[in-house]
Amino acid sequence: MTGSTTRRPPVAAIIYGVLIVAMGIAQLTDVTGFVDILSGYDVFGRWDGPAAAFIVAAELAAGIGVLACRVIPRPAAVAAGWLGIAIALIWASLATQAFVRGLDIPNCGCFGVHFGQRLRWWILLEDLYMFVLAWYAARGVRVSASTAINLRVGPSR
Repeated sequence: MTGSTTRRPPVAAIIYGVLIVAMGIAQLTDVTGFVDILSGYDVFGRWDGPAAAFIVAAELAAGIGVLACRVIPRPAAVAAGWLGIAIALIWASLATQAFVRGLDIPNCGCFGVHFGQRLRWWILLEDLYMFVLAWYAARGVRVSASTAINLRVGPSR
């Protein structure tokens, strides 16, 4: 049996990639509803719309990037891994600040208007699990603490 020129992404990258692509697609099905959900977090103000666009675009880019990590250039896969970690941190930060401030969030918004969950303490645990999964997915695409330093845009001297 001969080896293939491409390999499957690691299991964590598959799970996380599918999860955040599904989140982005769900949020796109009702953009206005997703913007309304984000406004409930009382963070972005008049920037709720651009924040929603950024979150959706970042989820889709990171998800597709980690799923395609074995066939895209390494710097793109690493960037997708870092972006995936950033997405997990954004969701965790939104939930944590809202929970601490006692905001009534009827739908956390991870899947836009779909599968809504009221913000409760276990959502913070879900966000922690999401961050750990993002970290494992990123490690699977060879992201490390020194990656950002070691990758160079141009030739090294």
